[in-house]
Amino acid sequence: MVLLGQQGTGKTELLDRLGADMQDNPGLLGRVMSAVTKKKSAAPMARLDLHDDPNLTVVRMVERIAHDLMRFRRVRTPRVVFALLVLALDPAEPSDGELEKQLDNFVKGKSILPARLAKLRELLAPVPEVGPWASFALSAAEQLAGSGSVTALLTGKGRGWLEDRIPTRNIMDLTRYQLGHRERVEKILCSALLADLADKWSDRRFACNCLLLLDDVDTPAGQALVGALTAAKSGPDPLLVVATSRTWRSPPVTTLDRASHAGWLAVREKSEEPWCYPVAMPVLAPEDDGGPYGAAVHRMTGGLPRPTALLTAATREAMNDQEFRLAVLRSGIMDGQLPEGLPHLHQLVEWSASMSVTDAEDSPQMSRARADDLRGELAEQLWLVGDALHPWLRRLLLWRLAGECRWDEVHERLQYSYLSRDPGAVAYHRLARVVVPDEAGHLDEVAGFLDEQFDVLDSRGWLDLFDRVTSAPNRLPLDQRPDRLHEALVGVRGDRLATIRALTVDRWFWCDPLLDPSRVRSDDLADGLRELSRHARSERSIFKEEAKRYARR
Repeated sequence: MVLLGQQGTGKTELLDRLGADMQDNPGLLGRVMSAVTKKKSAAPMARLDLHDDPNLTVVRMVERIAHDLMRFRRVRTPRVVFALLVLALDPAEPSDGELEKQLDNFVKGKSILPARLAKLRELLAPVPEVGPWASFALSAAEQLAGSGSVTALLTGKGRGWLEDRIPTRNIMDLTRYQLGHRERVEKILCSALLADLADKWSDRRFACNCLLLLDDVDTPAGQALVGALTAAKSGPDPLLVVATSRTWRSPPVTTLDRASHAGWLAVREKSEEPWCYPVAMPVLAPEDDGGPYGAAVHRMTGGLPRPTALLTAATREAMNDQEFRLAVLRSGIMDGQLPEGLPHLHQLVEWSASMSVTDAEDSPQMSRARADDLRGELAEQLWLVGDALHPWLRRLLLWRLAGECRWDEVHERLQYSYLSRDPGAVAYHRLARVVVPDEAGHLDEVAGFLDEQFDVLDSRGWLDLFDRVTSAPNRLPLDQRPDRLHEALVGVRGDRLATIRALTVDRWFWCDPLLDPSRVRSDDLADGLRELSRHARSERSIFKEEAKRYARR
């Protein structure tokens, strides 16, 4: 199972809880073993946090997994140990006889294990006359039986199994595969791990499943390990992998709250990766956000847990809209919260000014090849919602665009690129350039355009255009009261043009939770639409129904 979600969705925290639960609730077998041995027996589990060391090799990762699983008395991995010993030999040594001698000394404990096997050396202290792998290979009773049992286990299950995986049956070929056949080595080693775990799974006396937790498998190391494990799978095995990732090759098939074993069985037959069950991490619902401005926070963050929690904490004491705006400004949350690993950041900041991802791709300022790459990378990182950037990502990018003093330049370029093909887009980018006071007359131009279209379009068509234009972003200052900014722009209501101008400002504010956190402009919009319905030549009821929609909010 791959838990998919952007940074801040709680993936790592979920792995923490899952690991703790496995320790505290080991299941029936664990409780029976605890009663017999008088020691606590948790479920076999290993965890790798791949963001800590993204350059790990698959060989070292399998070694660490074996190290963690061998802490549990019911898990033994002789095939992995034997394969690691073979891989510890010098691949440049031309003599098979010399390599065999080195291997024999390792197995019998006559040679010190190489430093690169330090993780296993840490756990497996030598036992006199038994060899360094005794505490791994045998239970306490078997350790007392002598070195013959250990050697037989490693050379029997380990060597015999490995010979069957080498076309020449010469196990020293595995040592030499390291010089140019990395993927073959990784597949054999992962196959050894799955075969060792399957042994315990088939043992009805002490059968056990094992859990592997992988955090950040979107790193190169994580991708390599998942690829090797997938290549090694040939049938059912007792290893359940729960991984987290900010990217994946295919979209999630369900959300975490709806995920189930039956759900995976239902989709795996149609999947190109039948062993994989990509599941989206849940986002918070508006009612889950808490605080007096929970709805405004949710509109800003799209329900992403981490920014939602930060904004909720920062604004909890706000008593009015301006206090909310100032709390957001002073918190600095939008200043340094850009997610890690965003592709082509300079270009992406400009994309945030566009009405949609498709509009950004079609912009003459961007090469087609770069646009295709960027859309695909954003989709892999789960930052697309339909044809739009995720609302929290877009807000952060727009904040940076304004901070870089490129706001007017970018929107002006986009505005003029649409002059001959989309007057609605021209009005959208012109409205985005409005400041207080509006000395450039951008708001007058937008209101005049919408007034002209009122006589051209039917009622529904005009409202669709109005909604599209007034969804433009803004850069109005957070340290000024929103009601005063509104008053400075809206003007005096009167004729149809004045009504349309006021409606344009009302909805522009209403669309932004930082300009209208409490959505007090809903009533203004309802009143304005009722007034505008009197100017409609037909279909006045459409405006009245739209007014009711805002009044109910």
